[in-house]
Amino acid sequence: KKIKRFMEERKYIAPTISNYAYSMYELDEIIEEIDKCIVNNRVDDKASPQLDKIRKKIYIAENRIKSKLEQIVKSPKYKSYLQESIISLRNGRHVVAVKSMYKKNIDGMVIDKSTTGSTVFIEPAGVRNLQNELDALKIDEEREVYQILLYLTLMVESLREKLTSTLKL
Repeated sequence: KKIKRFMEERKYIAPTISNYAYSMYELDEIIEEIDKCIVNNRVDDKASPQLDKIRKKIYIAENRIKSKLEQIVKSPKYKSYLQESIISLRNGRHVVAVKSMYKKNIDGMVIDKSTTGSTVFIEPAGVRNLQNELDALKIDEEREVYQILLYLTLMVESLREKLTSTLKL
């Protein structure tokens, strides 16, 4: 569109070159579809109803995990066992930092440990099922994003001749 506008303004100065611009395809339909699906270099939630649902479920699952972990971190029962009262993400799992000597006092799975060995990062048992649910949702999200990108790719592929023709000009 920009080249066509530019050449339109110069059609009397360079008529032969300007004629090339009129042979170019603008491909508005693919531009609109890509702009609808890709926002800020990311496949947008609204690219498909399914992706929107999945991402809403991911948001809910993450909040449920964080809420459960915040209960643990703020609980007087566990306060003396914790290295610090923060929730971390280790190896893709939400964990709490526990002093190594108390790792048996918190029911859960050790996901990682500090370089000094004084802290272990435990995924509490009450969070494990929620985390597994979140992992499954992220796999669903990845599949749906793949399907959307495949759809866009096939759209571009279907316009190969027009694209090639325009690029050769």
